[in-house]
Amino acid sequence: MKNKVLIVDDEMVICEVAQEMFDIIGFEAFTAMTKKEAEDCFNQHHADIALVILDYNLPDTNGVEILNELLKISTDFIPILATGMYVKSDAPKYHAMGFKDVIDKPFGFDVLRDLAAKYL
Repeated sequence: MKNKVLIVDDEMVICEVAQEMFDIIGFEAFTAMTKKEAEDCFNQHHADIALVILDYNLPDTNGVEILNELLKISTDFIPILATGMYVKSDAPKYHAMGFKDVIDKPFGFDVLRDLAAKYL
């Protein structure tokens, strides 16, 4: 059963805190801070990863490009976009890009708990 999470964000503190939050909720989370780290981790663990949280803006790329690369490896996961620039009216645009859900950054424990309840 897939029950792991991949968090992709260029801010180490966001990765660490989200990883700890998922641990408290009862799910193991991997973290990646670059496109290469995300691809390598997903390539190695995609059989176990059910949920991928992608930051929209990264120094070397963006969440859409990473999503497209991960989809070449497997389509059996739920992609979530994390952005500090979320406006509800943009939701259809993000869904058209392939994201199942969008969360605002910074996100808290309740948001991750709700994602786990909804998708894991």
